[in-house]
Amino acid sequence: MKKQYGRQLEETIDLAMRLYQLPSIVKEGHERFEHVNECDYFKKAAGTYLRGYLVFSTTYLIEKGAESELTFSKAIYLTENGTLQKYYSYAEWPYCENCKKSHPYIHREEAKDQTLTENELEKIEEFITNSFSLIK
Repeated sequence: MKKQYGRQLEETIDLAMRLYQLPSIVKEGHERFEHVNECDYFKKAAGTYLRGYLVFSTTYLIEKGAESELTFSKAIYLTENGTLQKYYSYAEWPYCENCKKSHPYIHREEAKDQTLTENELEKIEEFITNSFSLIK
């Protein structure tokens, strides 16, 4: 069910839904297609994977060590039913012995409070609009 975001943002979301490919949203694992077989994804009630496109995120460094770092993020995805969903995640950036480089291992959960601020909605609309320019 699509939420009411305001006419201009709704029209932008409608266009984005036709243009974006929506990958499955990682719940836990390596987000950037590294070791995909080790990932756990969010599932819908029907047992299929929840799909979405990242349209807004903020990341904060919590701890940085010599061999790894820990970050906290807020991410908002445009989901396949046209709604925006907010998630919080922690990412560890350990050195991976398999591929000999550091990459994020995500621990993500859906935010209990799905309220979006006016600033977030403006930035989402701006991001989507700017991405259309890149697609052309």
